[in-house]
Amino acid sequence: TIKAVLAIAYHSCMPQVAVLLLWLSACGRFERMREFVWLFVTSLLVIIPISWLLPAASAWVYFGVVERVDAYHLVDFNALRSGEMTSISLTHVNGLITFPSFHAALAIILIYACRGLKVLFPAFLVLNLLMLAATPTVGGHYFIDIIAGGGVVLCLVCLRRLHWRTLFARWNTSPSHAAG
Repeated sequence: TIKAVLAIAYHSCMPQVAVLLLWLSACGRFERMREFVWLFVTSLLVIIPISWLLPAASAWVYFGVVERVDAYHLVDFNALRSGEMTSISLTHVNGLITFPSFHAALAIILIYACRGLKVLFPAFLVLNLLMLAATPTVGGHYFIDIIAGGGVVLCLVCLRRLHWRTLFARWNTSPSHAAG
């Protein structure tokens, strides 16, 4: 069913990350791997504080459909919000971030990281477009969560490209580079 396909796509994040890193490593694409890891980590470093400042339970809560969906993440979200949960286990993380959507951010990062990879790109494109489509229905996100997650990635990609251009421009004009 469509619901099952969307659920599989939504929950495919970490297997995709593993496949991508293994593929890039096997192909010797270490700069692309660095770029992916930088985008992954930096997007989390941006998204986590935003979600802390602007916590949102879920569109499911707002629209009153929690009992009709698998809102597994709300148990941890509510426990964290009430103070019952005093620590977060990295081995058991249940979607505490709603705004901006890290699933949306990661879907875009995965597509971006696969650009030019003839074998992976088509599959990752389809899977991550499905992940984006699943974000409201499987993840309980508002559309603004998805837009914000994509906006974070867009800003970070632009920042990284601008930073590297500036760095290489300095390197290319340095006296030691010109002499050598």
